[in-house]
Amino acid sequence: MTSLTLLAPLSAATFEYTDASVGAGGVVAGTNYKYYVTASNSLGGEGERSVGLPVTPVTVPSAAAAPTLVGHGKDFIAVKWAAPASDGGASVSKYLLYVRAEYDAAY
Repeated sequence: MTSLTLLAPLSAATFEYTDASVGAGGVVAGTNYKYYVTASNSLGGEGERSVGLPVTPVTVPSAAAAPTLVGHGKDFIAVKWAAPASDGGASVSKYLLYVRAEYDAAY
């Protein structure tokens, strides 16, 4: 079991925190984290930990399905594909379609 790491002592008026410690070896996309909070008072007493909040930061989407042929003619090729099974935790915003000419009719 991994030990808990103190992220930051926060004032009693603070009820939100953004963990953006990526550059410092902190948050890694695709890694599971669990966040807890405790309260302490001026006498130095610390209450029990809250129930943990499990979070996995956004990662890359899985591969989209291979393109399939929709139609073709002497001057066009139409293809389609299905969305990836996983969006990585964030909506897919675009697709990048690549092509490689593997046949050159001139030779």
